Amino acid sequence: MGIRVLVLGSQGQLGHTLGQHAKPALMETLDAYVGYDRDDFDMADPDQLINVMKDVRPDIVINA
Repeated sequence: MGIRVLVLGSQGQLGHTLGQHAKPALMETLDAYVGYDRDDFDMADPDQLINVMKDVRPDIVINA
């Protein structure tokens, strides 16, 4: 079973670079690589963040 990764800030400089370089390099070990950005939900709203966490169920969260 692979690792599920959630990247918050996926359209920023770090998040975008992770998506371009790390994601392809790790595809054999990843079960899912999901990126969210401020356009997807309000990261300052705890209820929305909890819903994202429940939907994605990540093993790792990267706040980029």
